[in-house]
Amino acid sequence: MIVIRVQMGTSFKKHVKRVSVKKQYKIGKMSGIFTIKIKSGKQNKYDSIPLFLIIKKYLKFGKTYYELKNLIKNGFIFVNGKKCFNINYPVGLSDTLSIPIITSRFRLFLNTRGNLKLYKIGVNEENFKISIVQKIENLNDGFRKLITNDQRYYLSKDKEIQKFNTVLVNSLNNKIIYCLNFDIGNLCLVIRGSRKGCVAAITYVSNNKIIHLMDKKGKKLLKFNRFVKSLVDLMVIGESAYPFLNIE
Repeated sequence: MIVIRVQMGTSFKKHVKRVSVKKQYKIGKMSGIFTIKIKSGKQNKYDSIPLFLIIKKYLKFGKTYYELKNLIKNGFIFVNGKKCFNINYPVGLSDTLSIPIITSRFRLFLNTRGNLKLYKIGVNEENFKISIVQKIENLNDGFRKLITNDQRYYLSKDKEIQKFNTVLVNSLNNKIIYCLNFDIGNLCLVIRGSRKGCVAAITYVSNNKIIHLMDKKGKKLLKFNRFVKSLVDLMVIGESAYPFLNIE
């Protein structure tokens, strides 16, 4: 007797075990078995949170699953100025979240402890975000394709923009407004590794892509206020001690 086994394709799993999720999800690991799984998308899953958990745990707009699902499915939530209907959508670093009904606007960013936190923002910052240039491709007619850390791409003719630089972009029309370089005196945010979430100023830039920094809170040039990081671990957020985004 011949038995033929056919392996069917598996679809996207909408759940994950609570024990394996990070602390920034703010869910009790012993209060259940499963929770919402983040969708594989443009943002890094280690630096993003599902939209459903942000509405439930951070903003606390509902208690049951069906209340929050109807709130998102009916188009009341805007992410980066656009309606979002997916409850598993990954909201990552520097993304904006707005709810026009109650005129509330927030930005997801790192705090001093290195955890993701929602910051209240004004109307002027709703459609702006900062991203890191991860890859550059040369196109015809002098255009350059800039691919950022959130896997979005922008076209520009500015040759001063280099790899690992930070760009201030408009999320509605996908245009680059300003470029932030690793110049002495600029403010940087540590996005990975030790001292994650620390805001420091650049004191020296070496040729081998090593940045010397000083902690923003340090009043004197002491040894414990100085540290060294690579370009990959940093994001420039401002010039001459003035951040471009409100992170206080």
